[in-house]
Amino acid sequence: MGVKPDQVNELVDFYYALEHLGKIAALQRHWTAAERQAWIGRQRRRLLKGGAEEVRAAIDAVCGSRPSKALKREREYFKRNGGRGRMDYARIAALKLPIGSCDRECDSPCREPAVEGAEHLLAQDDCGGRSAVTFVLQGGTLESS
Repeated sequence: MGVKPDQVNELVDFYYALEHLGKIAALQRHWTAAERQAWIGRQRRRLLKGGAEEVRAAIDAVCGSRPSKALKREREYFKRNGGRGRMDYARIAALKLPIGSCDRECDSPCREPAVEGAEHLLAQDDCGGRSAVTFVLQGGTLESS
């Protein structure tokens, strides 16, 4: 592709991550709607402040020692992506780069963002069991091979 690794930031779309937090909360049948919303809100704030580890710990706590298949799948989503720095929203926001798509209707394989210093924004949808990952290219150009 002709892109140096330090020119690319790999990031899970923040709004997709919130959807996964919502799925975890919805699986907590003993929680009230208010408790679910409060839990999601706490995890959202933690993610925005760079606390992906705290979020994973909170997820482990609600999963318990014998989580359902659905909870295991959601927990694995956060382990897989958080451990690779794909949920470092505070760092990306500090660079004044987007942390997620605002309008999923307009996601396309390649579009020009209105972000200074970013030349291309690529979005991989959450299709076929893959995670939605946003790649932000800073400087340089994206070449197809």
